[in-house]
Amino acid sequence: MRMEQGTVRKGLILVIDDEPLVRELLVTVLNEAGYDTHDTPDAREALGMVERTDYDLLVVDINMPGMDGKAFFQALALLAPDMASRTVFVTGDVGNPTTRDFLLKAGRPVIAKPFDISALEKLVAHELAQHPQAASRCPDSSELPLQR
Repeated sequence: MRMEQGTVRKGLILVIDDEPLVRELLVTVLNEAGYDTHDTPDAREALGMVERTDYDLLVVDINMPGMDGKAFFQALALLAPDMASRTVFVTGDVGNPTTRDFLLKAGRPVIAKPFDISALEKLVAHELAQHPQAASRCPDSSELPLQR
């Protein structure tokens, strides 16, 4: 999705979630907060997107069919370690010991589903503030291709 031309771009975020309603909600909330977004339901497709685009932040669901968020994060750490450090996880499975262990080892923030929109906005702003150089590397939103 592209913001209107002339709008100050706050960051480019890739949303990866297989649940259409959750993905659409994340994209809507982030767009309304002033962020540009690309989204996909497929983690393998997301790896290709990451190879072509330097995202400021990635919002990744952990439990997805095919390549899940854990396998995606491991592949991302090899492919683009800097982007791995700009990953936020979303999951409805924080009570699962395997998921908890993964999240502890990954050392990245997580938002539990169902998530609080305000908490999501604050976490995204906080994470982007940790990597201000990322947003400055990206083109103006008017130069970004439309993606949905």
